[in-house]
Amino acid sequence: MNLKYLSEHFETIEANETKILTNDTFLIVRSNAKNFKGFAKNFKQPFDQILYETFQKTMANVMKKYSFNIVLGYTTSDELSFLLSSKIERIKERKILSLMSSAITLEFNTLLAKALNKGLKTPLIFDCRVDAVENIDDVTKYFLWRYKANYLSSLNRILYCYNLKAKEKVDIDILSIEEKINFIKDNNLDVKDRFKNGYAILYYPNDENEKRKVVKLVPKSEQEIFNLAENSIVLYK
Repeated sequence: MNLKYLSEHFETIEANETKILTNDTFLIVRSNAKNFKGFAKNFKQPFDQILYETFQKTMANVMKKYSFNIVLGYTTSDELSFLLSSKIERIKERKILSLMSSAITLEFNTLLAKALNKGLKTPLIFDCRVDAVENIDDVTKYFLWRYKANYLSSLNRILYCYNLKAKEKVDIDILSIEEKINFIKDNNLDVKDRFKNGYAILYYPNDENEKRKVVKLVPKSEQEIFNLAENSIVLYK
């Protein structure tokens, strides 16, 4: 399942301006940082450990502290994706967007300021969009889409930083994904998998005798992404 097909498929879904949010639809909220490229210039390139951990903690806090009934969170690059449980009250889309945008923006900037031990001159702002998908297959496809899209984005980021210092620059636009991977390996530019593959949290509901189970992992393959999404469907209802 290639990235072009997945991108076109979900662009069609996101173009639907008359989403009907009912108990028969799966709600996926995706949040992106605005002007993240400019914001990240002051941090380590191509990836910064503090930013990476702040996105993780932001996702965890949004899942734990707010009543959105999220069963799966996945963060990579400057975005966070959440699968909301069907138990959430079916409120209007714009209310979901405003509430989650506010929560993510607040948590991220508070956590980052604490990590840096100083206030932020210009806070990072996050927007949100809701995808209402109608079947389980599209839920798994969605998370595969974000995994593949951001894996490619990470490869491009590594090569972009290489070009900033290299005498002979590589043409990022003409290389295939496989060629980019090989170039990065051949030139010892590779970074830890967690930066390229993202980070996920799967929340199991409370058991009568046990606390809520939390599974945290770094999916490293398409199959692991599929398994993650399929496991979250069990928790959806």
